[in-house]
Amino acid sequence: MMLIGLGIVVIAFIDTPIQLQIILGLIGLGFIVLGLVLLKLQQDSRQSEDKVNTLMAKLDEIHQEVKQGEQSKGKGVIIADVLSSGLKYYSEHIAKQRKEEDSQ
Repeated sequence: MMLIGLGIVVIAFIDTPIQLQIILGLIGLGFIVLGLVLLKLQQDSRQSEDKVNTLMAKLDEIHQEVKQGEQSKGKGVIIADVLSSGLKYYSEHIAKQRKEEDSQ
């Protein structure tokens, strides 16, 4: 776009009437400005895309940490259940032995 604008500005000054030179010069400047605006928008979109990619990577890391936390929490619950069942069985077994000893 900027090259087209520069070409129009150059053409404007090649042996043309003054009104046409002014109009072509303004059109050429418009194309140059439009090219600069497009460049700026492209740079901004790249930066925002990089930010989005960075945020997505961080969110993935957090998601993995949460998953690992849930998995370890589940294992802890299972271990606690096994221990409590074992203690319950042991206490029942001891209670039966004491009853038998007391009855003898």
